[in-house]
Amino acid sequence: MKMMKKRGPKVQSLSTKAQYFEFAKRFREIIGYENDDERKKFLDTSKINPSLASEWAAGNKIPTKEHHWIKLHKILGEKLYYLITGEKLITREAHLHVLISKEEKRRVEEVEGPTFWDKLALIPIAKDPLHAGNPEDVREDPDGYAVIYDKLVKTRSNFIAFRVKGKSMEPSIQEEGIVVIDTSQTDVKQLNKKMVAVKNEEDYVSIKRLKIYPKNIFIFESDNPLYVKESLVYILEQVNSKIVGKVTWWCGKQE
Repeated sequence: MKMMKKRGPKVQSLSTKAQYFEFAKRFREIIGYENDDERKKFLDTSKINPSLASEWAAGNKIPTKEHHWIKLHKILGEKLYYLITGEKLITREAHLHVLISKEEKRRVEEVEGPTFWDKLALIPIAKDPLHAGNPEDVREDPDGYAVIYDKLVKTRSNFIAFRVKGKSMEPSIQEEGIVVIDTSQTDVKQLNKKMVAVKNEEDYVSIKRLKIYPKNIFIFESDNPLYVKESLVYILEQVNSKIVGKVTWWCGKQE
């Protein structure tokens, strides 16, 4: 008797002619492919074979090799997200500016008094990916604080911050960037296509983008196509206990 192999959930991909066409349209738009100078500039910079680029622009093929995605990422930056998904990347970096240690916070209070922080919200930063899985522990013993304008935060106690490890969310979030997580936003039905903090089977926390598929399959994906193998897949009975919260603000690496 032959053993049947267990298949995982079927995930949509750029596999139909219509999707190829949409990819080609975005590719031509971003590169400025109809302009001879812009097309030549792209080809000279990327070192991509002109005939292959023509196939992409015509909708006959899409990039499938890792080194092609790497080249596109270097040239396009955060526009790569639009090329892949067709969605504009909305960033919220402007509000998060300052990181301070617990010792720096204590010294400021010695000079200015504890009321100095009344117009600012101090968001506790998790020490590591495992620590981030328990927000109460983060609040009690943080590894410093992210400072946000108080008017932007409805309830300070809902938020924790987290240092991103690795490059799986580039170009959206850079390695060693700081993200602020709203731990009150865990309703999976409201988080489709949003960036969230999610725990893996070992309860380590990472930042992923949630995609909800038919039959209550929840896939947490990396924005960086080179890290597709790091996706997390949960069913309805699992997913609620895995979401830490929604990513609300982020900033680049700060020393």
